[in-house]
Amino acid sequence: MRAPGVIAALTAWTFAAQAADPATDTTFDVESFEKKPFEIGGYVETEWRHFDFNRDGALFGLNRYPDLDTGGNDQLEGTLHLDGTLRSGIATLRASGEVTGTWDDIGEDTHDATLFEGLLALQPGPGVTAEIGKKALKWGKGYAWNPVGFVERAKDPDDPTESREGFAMLTGDLIASFQGPVRTVAFTPVVVPVETAVNEDFGSREGFNYAAKLYLLAWDTDVDFMVLTGASRTDRYGVDFSRNITSNFEIHGEWAYITDSARTVVDPNGGPNRKVTEDARNWLLGLRYLTERDLTVIAEVYHQGTGFTEGELTAFYDLAHEAVETGSASLLSRAIATRDAGYGRPTPGRDYLYLRVSQKEPFDLLHWTPAATAIVNADDGSFSFTPEVEYTGIDNLALRFRLGYLNGGRDEEFGEKQNAWKAEVRAQYHF
Repeated sequence: MRAPGVIAALTAWTFAAQAADPATDTTFDVESFEKKPFEIGGYVETEWRHFDFNRDGALFGLNRYPDLDTGGNDQLEGTLHLDGTLRSGIATLRASGEVTGTWDDIGEDTHDATLFEGLLALQPGPGVTAEIGKKALKWGKGYAWNPVGFVERAKDPDDPTESREGFAMLTGDLIASFQGPVRTVAFTPVVVPVETAVNEDFGSREGFNYAAKLYLLAWDTDVDFMVLTGASRTDRYGVDFSRNITSNFEIHGEWAYITDSARTVVDPNGGPNRKVTEDARNWLLGLRYLTERDLTVIAEVYHQGTGFTEGELTAFYDLAHEAVETGSASLLSRAIATRDAGYGRPTPGRDYLYLRVSQKEPFDLLHWTPAATAIVNADDGSFSFTPEVEYTGIDNLALRFRLGYLNGGRDEEFGEKQNAWKAEVRAQYHF
């Protein structure tokens, strides 16, 4: 958040130095820095994926039943992503969305059009903004997870930088700057309605939801306080922080308290599924370190109090195995219901470790960036490991190759996933 001040100071110093040197061309192209009234951009993407199924996994059996003979799947996906901005006076209209088509070997072709954002923003004065429409808020400082992301869709920790769809809302910002240890204060109120055909997946109960974030840049530390209350989700409170210990070493954290958090769990004794309601705490601690040789390390520890305990996960996996092995309609119905209620999400457990290491242009290989990511379920020791390499040596084109390997045994999270490993090749052309 200090970047604008630094940029302004450097710009002023640069012009002062140039003015003192008569040999320097002081011509300044103002138009190149002015915002254009209309901008449009985006990318075209093609991605091929191969999935090798984990035929011993509980989720493979549940997702594929009764077609249990398929060993893998090849999938081809094409995407057109567009971002557009229209400006006039104090008003800005912004939209972002994409059209995606997916074709695969097992006949589950899909075609989707998604509007990520569609927003009208009014800025009547410096530091004051009001917005209405669909917006993808990004609260929190974590890289793979955001426990304080109360009004946004969850990240996929396997690919956390991917675009996410927003919610329809009324929001805005009030920003003030000061001299002294507290340099910036910003307040962001949010109203999220839930009605038929509007934000239906935000919560089951219709009505209005109210959230707010208070941001402080104080003593060179970014701090946010958040709250959410209303009709569709239980009350929750959060705080996050980020601080640069040195110019290349940053630490961050998030903590959230969720009242009356409910989850549907499997009864290990064979009884009907039951709902557990309790207050929960989610938190995250992480760091980001950049070496002089452009090696970047991101490490995070995540505790998810709203997740399932190791025993609750084991009960679900046992139910899924029994349902598939017996073909019992009632057991399959129970297993599918609990999968859809939360067991089937990317990281459903309680405790995780995350590590990502990337090296920019190693061994003088221009435009190549290899990286590797590991996600570990700290309760059962199972993990996923994803090496990748990206090439950006062609103008506007990014090529990425990834391999994903999952390791774990019976009743362990990554040993019960649908896939054993996967390969991905992606070409993304920006315009």
